[in-house]
Amino acid sequence: MDEADYLSRYPGDAFIDVIGFDMYHRDPAKEDMWMEGFAQTMQVVADFAKKRDKVAAVTECGMLYGNSALVVKGNTRLDWWNEAMARIAPQDMAYFLTWSNFDDTNFDQPYMVEKKRGQELINGFIDFYNKPESVFMKDSADFTKASVTAAAAKEGYGYLLAPNSYSRVLDKLSLSAKLGGKADDVKFVITDRQGRKLAEAAAQVNKGTAKAEFAKDVINGLGALVANVEVLVNGEVSDSVPVLLNMAAPAANPLLVDDFDGYYGDNGLLGGTYNANTGSGCTVAPQLSQEKNGGDSGLAFRYSINKGGYAGIVKSLKKADWSGCDALQLWIKPDGKGQKLIIQLNSNGEDFEVDLSKLAATTEAQVITLPFADFKGKNGGTFDPSSVKYFGIYCNTIGSETVDSVMYFDSIKAVKQ
Repeated sequence: MDEADYLSRYPGDAFIDVIGFDMYHRDPAKEDMWMEGFAQTMQVVADFAKKRDKVAAVTECGMLYGNSALVVKGNTRLDWWNEAMARIAPQDMAYFLTWSNFDDTNFDQPYMVEKKRGQELINGFIDFYNKPESVFMKDSADFTKASVTAAAAKEGYGYLLAPNSYSRVLDKLSLSAKLGGKADDVKFVITDRQGRKLAEAAAQVNKGTAKAEFAKDVINGLGALVANVEVLVNGEVSDSVPVLLNMAAPAANPLLVDDFDGYYGDNGLLGGTYNANTGSGCTVAPQLSQEKNGGDSGLAFRYSINKGGYAGIVKSLKKADWSGCDALQLWIKPDGKGQKLIIQLNSNGEDFEVDLSKLAATTEAQVITLPFADFKGKNGGTFDPSSVKYFGIYCNTIGSETVDSVMYFDSIKAVKQ
């Protein structure tokens, strides 16, 4: 995670007091890189909070085994609490929070089984408890006696109610924003992606809501582009969303996963279409590229994976019906790194995968066809082409070295062989 990732979902200084993140150590191996990624994420959050005079915290963390929290026996990192403390203590975190103990099989902290015997993590936890760096409730100062001065983060602020992010605007554009504080001067502005002002409208304010409208001829006169709509309060940008001006939606093709030609050169629009899924300390950044099979653009799958790590992107297909097809076809230019490359389809809630690791060890661009029969279900099921929920690309680490690289994809579609 970097600051850009955090900003993409940050509602604004006027609405936030504590800057935090949730991060769980899933299926911890004895020598994975989770702790390094944990420390890196804390640094990002601490720096972000400091710039905005906010409190930083690890708002939720711990270990997960499968779909459960800790396990009664067989935990692989018996000194996890002290490992975590060694990373947390140097950071400017106000606190870190784990989840609850519900019973002796569903728990997030070790517990005492009887007076002189505890669950297998208890010795490391007692050591953690006794460290001078840890402070528990009984050791905490009485916060009710702290001397504080309350002040608004912003004198005046607002957030956009309309339009929605990445709305297609083909006609007039109606705008509205909710205001707070002392909002004396409110206006709406359309800018290009480089921040140049293209149009401006003064707002009409009534009972804490600002409204305005850009006429159809104003919108049409701006041409086809990805733009930003901003609400300015007292001369400062208070909120902003991207919109698609004069760009009609492409014709629907249920057999096409993606040809990467409908994003108008905008990586933000691409990123909003694909959800990233990564292991600790791993990253993936889908970007448009001129490495392609045809059309305007292809996909650059930029990834960084560490020991035991993975990185993937997923696109929803909304239960596409591929009944008349028997294979998935795509263009790929591998990177020669030989990592575990997985193409994934989800049918009726089950993931089905094809392993292309041998192909990932080569570098020649080619079109490949993957029969549906080659996709293996994680639960042993049979792939149903009449209900395809999503498509995914994953890269998992083979070996112990960190790999930073890029592979290219294009022309991904269901076909009849």
